Amino acid sequence: MATQSIILIGGPDSGKTNYLARFWETIRSGHGRLRVTQLPENIDYVEAALNHLLTGKFAPRSDKNLDGGTASCSIAVTGPCKDPETPTEVYVPDVTGELWAGAVETCELPAAWLDSLQSSFGALLFVRVGSELNVAPLDWVTARPLMKRDVALNEANDEHKTEISTDVQLCELLRFLELTLGTNTGVKRPRVAILVTAWDRLDRETASKGPRQFLAGEYPLVAGRIDDVSRLDIDVFGVSVVGGDFDDEIFKRRFLEGKLQEFGYVVRQQAEERDLTIPVSWVLQGAERQ
Repeated sequence: MATQSIILIGGPDSGKTNYLARFWETIRSGHGRLRVTQLPENIDYVEAALNHLLTGKFAPRSDKNLDGGTASCSIAVTGPCKDPETPTEVYVPDVTGELWAGAVETCELPAAWLDSLQSSFGALLFVRVGSELNVAPLDWVTARPLMKRDVALNEANDEHKTEISTDVQLCELLRFLELTLGTNTGVKRPRVAILVTAWDRLDRETASKGPRQFLAGEYPLVAGRIDDVSRLDIDVFGVSVVGGDFDDEIFKRRFLEGKLQEFGYVVRQQAEERDLTIPVSWVLQGAERQ
């Protein structure tokens, strides 16, 4: 049975695992526009993440020392208009966010990752609102003394390095995708869905402007890069896997007393929908039309 794949990538603490848990529950329970075609062979870590959510806790970050095998997962899905004999694999490689960040720093991709990107006709790229690991760009007016200090530290300690801003990291990941995504699939214009996770953490005014406007304000380099990329079809989605914060005891109690499908949503432009499969479905539709 022939398969196609959509790959999930993103830096550390970008929301991949919690999104995948909600995506899995949505398709297996039949509440989304996509459906699962067969039980995945390695779904343990996704089930573990889902169990965290069901008990009112977000899944912890993936083990940054992971060296392969334990977190790799493929979920075969199909849509209402898609041939069930040619499913799409939503593929999560056994690559942690720290390793993706390392690839950005070195500007190099291992051969196995390159093969995965070339064999995938679409991708989901993650960034999370309010992550403690998001790196703000330097303020060039006030950064000069800090840069002098960094130069001195670099001379004294070769291991010291200045962190790359999240805006630049995302641009570099988009560059990887532009150069490699789908080159072995025959798809002329692969789709990339940028998922802004933890969307519920935004204030009402910011959220009301939609995901693209948020990206333009928070990550202007990425927003500009999207307009310059001609080989990829890119859209931006806001995602909240449960629609609130488990640190809020009132929300947590309401969540635990309710049904999971009543919580969480996806925002495209200004429209909000409960179906957590929408970004994957959008990527899949792009390949079907080519």
